[in-house]
Order: sequence, then structure tokens, then C-alpha cells
Amino acid sequence: MFDISPPTNSDKKRVHRDEFWQSFLSAFLKIEECMISNITITIDQMITQLYDEGILVLPANDTVTNCEHHYECARYLVFCALAWQTMLYTPALGIPKNMHGSLMLAIDEDNGCCEYRHMSIQQASHVCSSKSISEFLMGFGVLLPSKNMCLNDGLNVQRQFHEKTDISTGKFNVYLLSAVAGLRIKWVDALVCHLEFISKTREISLFRFPSFCESLLTHYVHDGDRAPIHACPTTSNLRCQWATESEINQLLGEVLLSCRLLFGQTRKSRNAFHSINSYSKKTSSRDKIRDPLLLALCTTNTCLGIYPGPSDKEAYSLLRDFSFIRYRLAILQGHLSNTTSRTWVQLWRDNRLSKLVDVLGSDSIWGV
Repeated sequence: MFDISPPTNSDKKRVHRDEFWQSFLSAFLKIEECMISNITITIDQMITQLYDEGILVLPANDTVTNCEHHYECARYLVFCALAWQTMLYTPALGIPKNMHGSLMLAIDEDNGCCEYRHMSIQQASHVCSSKSISEFLMGFGVLLPSKNMCLNDGLNVQRQFHEKTDISTGKFNVYLLSAVAGLRIKWVDALVCHLEFISKTREISLFRFPSFCESLLTHYVHDGDRAPIHACPTTSNLRCQWATESEINQLLGEVLLSCRLLFGQTRKSRNAFHSINSYSKKTSSRDKIRDPLLLALCTTNTCLGIYPGPSDKEAYSLLRDFSFIRYRLAILQGHLSNTTSRTWVQLWRDNRLSKLVDVLGSDSIWGV
């Protein structure tokens, strides 16, 4: 049984570590089972099942006030488990409270989630009692956008979104984004942050675990196994801005394909992957976590054996190949196209101008 009350010093000495983690794993697996079996289930209904099956327990002879505190802790536990099982967002560490002392469930902005994409990074815990998982997540904003949706009303962004309908691997890749536009890569743990551009820090957030996407796709298509993330889409036709279950797999596939687009299809971009700060010897052990599929997508000439196999092409259609992350790619593509080479080094690195340089060079020779 998993006692969620804060342990005292004597408790820490009494409870065996293996027993604690076994209880935690039981709670984790039960939450996953609840989400997969019932897409309309609420967080509070999951907690009730955890208590009914004895996975969560309350201390004997506890007061009503403390029981409410334990129940709020259980909500936070489920909230974190939901994040870890779907990889959609990063939960804030600790249990934040509002000015009235009520528990708030919060997303951590410091780990890659861009604030302008969310209506709020916090929600009061009482919303867990009546809202399904999809409705609960909608309280944080559009974490699961639908196809070909522009999330910015700005005229310039709207123009870029509608004008940029295709993307070329020779004119859009990590090498050009870093060497010419001066952008940096930030590896993140949240799917919702994948390919977000943070203009203030000039960083592009990239999801660091593509094998998570491949695993879900393989089990869903080959075995028919649904994952917790398949319980997060909406079932309402009125939620046109939110993805449906049938669209989740395409979104996961686009994450894999975007890694291939950015890194894998040009030699200079493959070399650039090895020099990214997140994989250098000077970074922390946490940032040195290497997903073997990430290495395969970003450093090899071909991607045979990967499901779904990313198809290498010279040009992709944003409307068809990247309909879910089209908005983010259009933003980056517009930023790169508006960037001009300011130094001779940048001009030399900018292979978008190679043909122009060749023409100018030949004209100069004939002129002489």
C-alpha cells in the first residue's frame, strides 16, 4: 500500500525503499489502466479507484483537514503520472498553492514550455473532480493542436503560415538555422514544446525522446494497444482546435520526420548534431541522456528499420507531411528566410546562396 502522507524521519528509517517504489509503481500502472479503459474518466475518479483497491491509503485516526490534504497530494500524484505517461508537458516540482491556500496544478515553464502557447500554467485542483482528461488539459491551452491550425493571430505570422506551403531540405535544416540564423537547440522532455521557437533566447526546443513516439506507434498499429496519450484527445466535434484520437499517431510520426528533416538529410546538419551543447562533455549527466533512435534519425544517411519509416525527400508539403507542426515550421522557415548573411563567414556557410555566388563569380571572371 502506498501512503502518500509526508514521511517523518522515523518513517524513512522504517519503510524499505524497495517496498515504497513497488507501491509507487502499482499506483502508476493503475492510473495508466484507468486512462486507457475510460477516456471520460476524471482525475478524482482515478483517485477513488486507487483508494478502493488499497493502492493509496490514509493514516489511521486522521483528521478531516489532513484527509483533504492527502487527497490534494493524490491529485498531484495523478497529475505528475499523467505527464510522465504522455510526455505532453513537464509538471512543476513541488505543490504550489494560491493565495487562499488551495492546491494548484502547474506546468513548469522553465523546461521548455513557451508561455505564449498556454492560457494558464496553473489550474486549481478542484477542476479534477468534474472534467475529463482532455477537458482538464485544455485548461492549459492548446497542447494538442489539430491539423493545419495557426495559433497566432498576428498578420505577419498568418501570412507566413499561409504562404509557406512547402519546405526544402536544402534550404531548411539545422546547419542553416544555427550557422546563418544563429539559433540554438534546446532539448526538452515535453512533446508540446517540440519545435517551439523562443525568440528572446533564440532557441528551438526539440523533444529528446523520439523512441517514445516510435514505441507508441508500433504498439498501436501492430498490436492495437492504446497508450495514455490516446486518452487525451477530444471526442467532441465542437473542439475543432484540439486533436482527435485518430490524429494522435500522425502527430507522433511528424515528430520523427521533423528530426530527420532538421538533421538527417544533409551532411553538414548531421555533423552539426554532434556539436550541439546538450551532447558535449561539459554538460550535466541529465543532458547526456541519449536516445538511440535520436542518434539514428539525426546522424545516419538512411533510416531503415524505423516505424513509421521517415521518407527522405528533397521537399515536403507542410499541409500533408507536417499538418500538425506546420505552424511551428512556418515560423522557423520565415525567420530563416528573413535572415541575411552579415559576414563573409555567414555568406560562405549559407548554401542557399551557392548558385548566386557561382553566377557572380563567373561574371567577375569574364568581366576581368
